[in-house]
Amino acid sequence: MRIQLRFPIKGLFYYSAQQLFDLHLISQGRHLNLVLEPDNAFDANAIQIWLNLPEQTFLVGYIPRQLAKILRQHLSDAHIVALSNRISWHLHRGKTMEIELLLQTQLPWQSAIQATLFAIWLRQKHQWQRFAKRA
Repeated sequence: MRIQLRFPIKGLFYYSAQQLFDLHLISQGRHLNLVLEPDNAFDANAIQIWLNLPEQTFLVGYIPRQLAKILRQHLSDAHIVALSNRISWHLHRGKTMEIELLLQTQLPWQSAIQATLFAIWLRQKHQWQRFAKRA
């Protein structure tokens, strides 16, 4: 089943996102590179998200753990690295930073439903957290 997943990138505060926003390198539609990190001490299914420029590379963050697990179960390493993806939405206001990634892939129908529901839940959770901060 062919699906599109739209979800927030995790770990923005720990890596290069602030620098990328400061340099105006985050834009809607920009392609990011996916890199597997099987030696990650916290998650063997970890998938890093990088912005590669000719002069420098930046670690933006990670695909959320639960979603990475689904992708790693059903897709080969080469297929994951080649997945079609782009920034679908971003926000930088004060200390608030958010970047959503749109990823297109083919998964078995049960995993596609699971991944889609998880991505929707993540987006809703982030929207409620933004709303709660403003209230």
